[in-house]
Amino acid sequence: MGCGGCELLLGPDVICRHLDQALRELGIGWKNGQAKERLTKLCRDTYDKIESPLPGHSPELTTTNIWHVKDLFFETLPRDSGSLAKAVAREVIEHDTACYAARLHFQRGLSILNPGRKSNPGYAKVFDEMTFYPRRAAKAATMPDLKGSHRNSKAWLNDLPRLIFVSDMGDAFCDLDDDRRDFLADDTMSAITSDAGKRHFWLWLTKRPAIMAKFAKHIGGFPENVCAMTTLTCGDKSSLQRLKDLKKVKAKVRGLSLEPLLGPIAKQDLDLSGLNWIIVGGESGNDTARPFDLQWARDIRDACKKAGVPFFMKQLGRKPIERGKPFDLQLDKTHGGDWAEWPEDLRIRKMPAAFTEYRKDEAQIVEAVIVKKGKALTTQEVNRFRSLNKTVMEASRSVVDAAIALAEIKRDRLYRQKHETFDIYCQSVLKCSRQYAYQLIKAGNTAIEMSSILDTDGQPKIAWKESHLQAYALIKDPEKRVEVYNELAEEVGPKAITTKLIEERAMALKPVTMQAKTESPSQKLQRARTLLSDLRSAHEAGGDIGKFLAALEQALGAKV
Repeated sequence: MGCGGCELLLGPDVICRHLDQALRELGIGWKNGQAKERLTKLCRDTYDKIESPLPGHSPELTTTNIWHVKDLFFETLPRDSGSLAKAVAREVIEHDTACYAARLHFQRGLSILNPGRKSNPGYAKVFDEMTFYPRRAAKAATMPDLKGSHRNSKAWLNDLPRLIFVSDMGDAFCDLDDDRRDFLADDTMSAITSDAGKRHFWLWLTKRPAIMAKFAKHIGGFPENVCAMTTLTCGDKSSLQRLKDLKKVKAKVRGLSLEPLLGPIAKQDLDLSGLNWIIVGGESGNDTARPFDLQWARDIRDACKKAGVPFFMKQLGRKPIERGKPFDLQLDKTHGGDWAEWPEDLRIRKMPAAFTEYRKDEAQIVEAVIVKKGKALTTQEVNRFRSLNKTVMEASRSVVDAAIALAEIKRDRLYRQKHETFDIYCQSVLKCSRQYAYQLIKAGNTAIEMSSILDTDGQPKIAWKESHLQAYALIKDPEKRVEVYNELAEEVGPKAITTKLIEERAMALKPVTMQAKTESPSQKLQRARTLLSDLRSAHEAGGDIGKFLAALEQALGAKV
């Protein structure tokens, strides 16, 4: 975990040069070197205030430290520039630290500005430093086999083995010193080539394919269940060099991730020979996300079709444009991952033949065994089974599917022919209140957002629970919801996540205002009863009851 930086996460010296250039252009008397001087002093002064620094805290000028002291830096800007200088400086830093994995670490790792905060489970202390996580790949290898299974809403994954993303929170090939080479060979590759690991397909992405090629040569080449991949973000020389380097990697399966695609790639520069898969996507994140021209995707799609390479459109990003204008996309989501909102010609998600062919003979053997052990049905029984199975499938539709349908009915007023209002429709047909119908729609939208962000995990469809979704909905930012889900899945396992755990994490994110939204009157009453019991016990034991009265007042939401 961690990364040495790339075009999505620039080093501190480059960020400082960009700040100097942008601030000089404002005509506020800014000089070259001022950004580095001020930020270096802020990092040192902030670090010196820490009474007991943790391993990983540093006074040095790093990209992580720049992110954490940026607000302090904004306050040092000339006051006569108004808010303009601050806005420009903020845009520069946001632009130069666009890496999604890095942003998660800024929020979950160590911070010199908040020295009491420890790094969250599953996150490195600081993203700027590569961190080894022994046995993590081995743990992933033990996950259930998905070969032959169906993924419901992710039909493109049907019958494929589980796909595991290697090093999704960094770049394991920032360099290849002896320690890292040995760790990757002994720890990671041993897990991939183990009996458990061979059941899955491993996607290994790097922005340093030249180093990956050296590693692949060292281990004698990647096994057939590894897809070696690199990222291209535009059509410039350095980005295109990665494509040339990837083709030198000794691997049976290779792929390109053109995400986030920040500029066009000329057709003559996109040599797809020797490649098995192309993924395309726009930049997600906040308002500083850069535009994604849908024509770039269409050009790559056409090139893939001509070369016979599977094309996978992952997302449109935060700011898709078409014919020079913003694409008419309802972006309550920050990544444009709902392909129901896309142009039909871009709703393409093809997978490499290598994924389908992997363990194909084994799957056929399993199927043959099932047929051999099964007992034949009569024609009448077959028809009856089909009817009953249809009923079961319809009844087992998830709350997400129901919410999507309900949302469309309300949006287009499809109830209007027989029902005067949506409320009447809910009461007469659904036999539920308007309030519950809206809760259902909200829960479904929450699941859609989270599932879209989790698309790359190669996981089966999550069996969302309505109560869980309502708890996740307390967190406004969809990406933060996914962070909470990933944290809890790491800590207790996906199946052990409870509504209470989600609510506690949501309240921790927004402790002052979240509690009122989290607890219903009946929940407050139940908590009050518990506190009253504690109060009674404390009184009988002669203890101090002041803190219980305060807690009771908070629970009831009124003066006691």
